[in-house]
Amino acid sequence: MYTNASAFVALALNSLFSALTCLMIFKIAKRCFGQAVALGAAWTWALFPVAIYWSTHFIHYTSLSTLLLSLVFWLTLRMEGSTRRWDWFALGLVWAVIFLTNPAVGSFVVVSAGWLAYGLRPHYRKAASLLCVSAVALALGLAPWVVRNYRVFGKIVLFRSDFGEELLDGNHEGGNGLYVGPVHWNGERMVRIGELNYMAERRGEAMQFIRRHPKLFAIFTLKRIGFFWCDVPEQGGLIPGYNHDIPHLSLGMNARHGLYFVFAVATFWGLWVAYRHKEKGTFLFGGLFLTYPLVYYITHCSPRYQQPILPEMLVLAVYLLWRASREPSTLATWLWKH
Repeated sequence: MYTNASAFVALALNSLFSALTCLMIFKIAKRCFGQAVALGAAWTWALFPVAIYWSTHFIHYTSLSTLLLSLVFWLTLRMEGSTRRWDWFALGLVWAVIFLTNPAVGSFVVVSAGWLAYGLRPHYRKAASLLCVSAVALALGLAPWVVRNYRVFGKIVLFRSDFGEELLDGNHEGGNGLYVGPVHWNGERMVRIGELNYMAERRGEAMQFIRRHPKLFAIFTLKRIGFFWCDVPEQGGLIPGYNHDIPHLSLGMNARHGLYFVFAVATFWGLWVAYRHKEKGTFLFGGLFLTYPLVYYITHCSPRYQQPILPEMLVLAVYLLWRASREPSTLATWLWKH
């Protein structure tokens, strides 16, 4: 632990996961928009600075979550109309791995299952039985972790126990809706009363704040929605006077926020154009963008949290440019019309 060797292995795995995401991006884009968009999106990911940064500078499960989400997105597209029980069982196992890696990504399971079931809408009973197959596989995949947690804590903990802490970190007295470190963390008390009881206390403090300040919570939530899509300010930027005397740092942060904003606009613009042209998977993209960020809207944001859905955002942005290049009019005129 904490050696050069362990860091090398972790970052090498991150790079491998990011490289494999290239393949998933190609498959997703090809299935939805064709070969040209697939090649453009895959090459863009391979050279994308944000994708390179998180896989080579940050030892975390972010790159793995990104790969798993793009994998299950492609599997969902590939399984459209499938009635093979093994396909649905395998999908449930993949979802189990996703939940055990990053439960926030698991919010997409509702969209994935709903989209597949809707594709089988003339056969509702068949769809219901196949959903049960996936649910059984998901339960089997989660069972060892749930059993372990019950033996350790004496209670059922499905995924993680720290939601109360995350909720309080973004919603507390004197806060601004963003994460600035654990609020009044008391490790001794957690050891004394136990992790689950301590997290329940933290959740209670957060809920008390939300009940006492509903308008402020609404403002915090709106801020976090904007920051999720357009990047969170630097920690120092939250402190009046910090780095304000260093113009090149301020310029760099503004440029980064601008790039995030333009990329988000291109993503949703591409989604709208895909919807108008009745492209495959449009509602799957929209459902992902609707459900995945919800937990971060009510807790707190980080630029890293957008990374798992970046491949799907990139596919839509490249699709927008490809669609514009296919029109006989100029790019500016086409974009204005759409």
